[in-house]
Amino acid sequence: MEPFIVTANVTLVIGEQRLELVTGDEVYERDLPPGKWKSLVNTQTLVPKADYERMFAPAVRGVEPATVEDAASEDDADEGDEDDEEIPAWQLTTIDRLGLRAEAVIAYQGAGILTVRDALVYGAQHDGLATIRGIGKSTETATMAAIQQLMPKTEGEPTN
Repeated sequence: MEPFIVTANVTLVIGEQRLELVTGDEVYERDLPPGKWKSLVNTQTLVPKADYERMFAPAVRGVEPATVEDAASEDDADEGDEDDEEIPAWQLTTIDRLGLRAEAVIAYQGAGILTVRDALVYGAQHDGLATIRGIGKSTETATMAAIQQLMPKTEGEPTN
């Protein structure tokens, strides 16, 4: 029997019992009633362990993401990518460095959004970030506030 991993905190009510499932917990099908199991799998609140490790484990384990210096050295190796040199360093900040909740980071990474630039491009193309599964308006607002803190101040603008 393959273990599944919880991708978002959830409280289940089973009869008169409450069962707390926490992001990263390992769960087996035998642990839950069939209807609850099916619902959690269909909503991807539970995913097979192999899929979870492939998609989400770096964010949860705190693996150090590439740094701006790493990105710059990769740019040097790609001599044909002159456009990359024009990206401001603050836009290369990885999403997991914005101080967001782990669930938000996992949702962004699952959608392929790894950097501030990715978030800005996605938001512009999709009328915001809240269209991403697992990202609501409050998380979108928190993300944009964190990004705003990274943006360089223009002359005459007050500093916080």
